[in-house]
Amino acid sequence: MPFAVTHILFPIIVLDELKKHWSALKRRLTMHTLLVAGVAGLLPDADILVELVFAAGGATLDIHRLYTHTFVIPLVIAGVALAFKGRRRWLLLAAAFGWATHVTLDLLVGGEVSHFFPFAGPAEIGLLVNASMPLEMRTAILAGLDAAVFLVWLWHEEKYKKLKDFF
Repeated sequence: MPFAVTHILFPIIVLDELKKHWSALKRRLTMHTLLVAGVAGLLPDADILVELVFAAGGATLDIHRLYTHTFVIPLVIAGVALAFKGRRRWLLLAAAFGWATHVTLDLLVGGEVSHFFPFAGPAEIGLLVNASMPLEMRTAILAGLDAAVFLVWLWHEEKYKKLKDFF
């Protein structure tokens, strides 16, 4: 349920912090690995694009948060990662982490997800928003969450002197 900025930056920030505090990850979590985690953090919402394509053709398809919002996919990706060594393994593990953070954020923040589809039905915790709130209120809360995560990322980059690389 969070917006794109939160889904992209959250896994990047978490993995970058783990990298800084766990020396074994320092060489393994490269900028490319963090980018993969960020992109994978957005991938579960690709089902929205599928719905839009069907809607343009006049059909109704309601699959958002059904097939892609499950922990089964990152578990499979992590299992596949075990078959590889080196950089490929870490890229796949980062993708699994990014995907899992998306599902976790949607579950915790307020979106109903089929977290163990096809093995279990949908669940919703909704700590910040829920379906009974007016749409304007939900949108404002989620936009605020996006802004907060973006500000945390800016602070994080400035703290480690990386922000100057952008100027």
